Amino acid sequence: MEQHVQAVLITKQMPVSEVVEKWPSTEEIMKQLGLNCFGCDGAPVDSIEQVATSLGFQQERVNELLNVLNEEARKTPPRTSGFDPNAKYTVEITENAAKKINEIMKNSQKEGYGLKFGVKPGGCAGYSYGLDFQKEATAGEKTLVSHGVNVFVDEKSLPLVNEVIIDYVEALQGSGFKIKNPHAKKSCGCGKSDGF
Repeated sequence: MEQHVQAVLITKQMPVSEVVEKWPSTEEIMKQLGLNCFGCDGAPVDSIEQVATSLGFQQERVNELLNVLNEEARKTPPRTSGFDPNAKYTVEITENAAKKINEIMKNSQKEGYGLKFGVKPGGCAGYSYGLDFQKEATAGEKTLVSHGVNVFVDEKSLPLVNEVIIDYVEALQGSGFKIKNPHAKKSCGCGKSDGF
């Protein structure tokens, strides 16, 4: 009798962020099975096993989770970064945000710098945005310009932040930079953000 061995695409040693990046549909499955808000503790590189055991999963439950995740992963090929060197990518900075960025750069003695912007694994929606100041683009980064501000984005992040609008809002409940991503399926409610 012939036995069919199912391919194991996801192992317990794989970082949760890598699994979600390659197979986005697994994020919802993990949450349904009890891996809620897995990025909120600031450890997006933690393996499935590390996250699961920190949430009290016994080994048997970790194995069940892996079986379900592998079933899902076998249905679709893994997603690649999606960067197309010939595509036109945009990141818009509103006039308010540009003024605030220039003000912060001036106060920080970083006039002439640009804005390093991208995504990294983490946050309960799978990714969190990072904002920082940087003198110039580094290898693997593209320079976009909006309202006179240079925006440096790494190639891996470009497909994920394409058409994003960065605004600065002043309100009684709190002022800060707001990122509107027309392609985001959901947002993270754990309040994690990076940058200045």
